[in-house]
Amino acid sequence: MNIGINATSTADFSKEQLKQMNMDIIHFHVEKDGITYRDDAFTVGELFEFTQATKKMCHTAAPNVEEYEQYFEAELKKYDQIIHFTMSSKLSSCYDNAVAATHGNKNIVIIDTKGTGGASALLATYAIRLRDAGYPFEEIVNKTLQRVAFASTSFIIKDMTYLFKGGRCTGLKYFASKLLRLRPVIETDKEGNFVVGKIYRGDSSKCIRKYVEDRIASYENIDYDTAYMNISTCDDEMVKEIEELLKAKGFKHVYFNPSCATNSYHAGPSVMGVQFMYDGEHIVKPAE
Repeated sequence: MNIGINATSTADFSKEQLKQMNMDIIHFHVEKDGITYRDDAFTVGELFEFTQATKKMCHTAAPNVEEYEQYFEAELKKYDQIIHFTMSSKLSSCYDNAVAATHGNKNIVIIDTKGTGGASALLATYAIRLRDAGYPFEEIVNKTLQRVAFASTSFIIKDMTYLFKGGRCTGLKYFASKLLRLRPVIETDKEGNFVVGKIYRGDSSKCIRKYVEDRIASYENIDYDTAYMNISTCDDEMVKEIEELLKAKGFKHVYFNPSCATNSYHAGPSVMGVQFMYDGEHIVKPAE
């Protein structure tokens, strides 16, 4: 069977990766100054500059049911079966909309990744490896679902202004972070909700490095095959430093992916996240 694997733009795949993996995505939307655009219509920097200049917030939205219906209709002309990955259903309506748009079609499976960014990308990439190794549709779905609970989603932010204005953190935590100049880590819990994790204070570059080191040290059974760095805005020197750190820690493949406008705008500028799997090495052998 010809199996298509696709995802929402919030998986933060680069254009090069999408082309290499022959993978499609469906885009979220950004409403800027009363007009709705696809979330790749602007650079992340342009959105931040707009808000800083006008004090107006932009708003993001998931693809609606009708858009998903049209998307799946087009995908089923290319594939017999589809596995679609969405960001956490606790953070967006995209999962529910996608499920509704299948109308019970058993040839379309929607997977709630319980995360976003690199965590979603890691799960979709694993499914692609299984497909390319010749595994059947049901087995790809089952094997991938078993790994959902072990995909790490986290990022360290400069301040909580955008999360606060977007309704994703309490006022108390926001004002505390502004007052104390704290750099909190935001992560997803097992249900896919955003929660505040470890909190750092001090120089930005030192906080980011310590966050990465602590994140890796927190798990005993890391899959060192791949790590993703997801960035909203960050200087090239810091990106290079963290990439070298991840490789020194043992990761074989490290991908630097600028986050899509949807992810970046909610997190704010100067945000970095490092994502990996922590259920051990999963070597994909050819299916028998």
